[in-house]
Amino acid sequence: MFTLDVFVAMLYAFYYNVQFLSQFISWNHGLIIIKFLFPLASFVIDFGPESVYVFLVLINFLVALFTGFLFFYHINNVLNGKITPENKNSLKSVHDKGWKCNLIEVLGTRWHLTWISPFIYSPLPGNGFEWDIDDKTD
Repeated sequence: MFTLDVFVAMLYAFYYNVQFLSQFISWNHGLIIIKFLFPLASFVIDFGPESVYVFLVLINFLVALFTGFLFFYHINNVLNGKITPENKNSLKSVHDKGWKCNLIEVLGTRWHLTWISPFIYSPLPGNGFEWDIDDKTD
């Protein structure tokens, strides 16, 4: 849920940063494209507030991209009841109880509300150390 919260915050910040930057930057014969493509080089060529804002928007975009990837990777693991080594080796998970029960195991009994705020109380069904393993060899 942390990666989802950071991803949403970065998208929100990116939108408003681009709105601000669009009012602030000027075309200046294509130099702005160089600032977006080579943000660190723009500090040497044309250092100013515009270069700093372009650099911060690019960092904002990269963090949003990274946390979005992490969220989708881990929510896929949760929905399939896998941990990372099982996902890497394409092993069948012994902890998969179906997507809804997997969400309850990870996010608690109020899983449908926990995406709104991290402060919503959602008790977990287990103690975090021991799990029931259903035998699905029927």
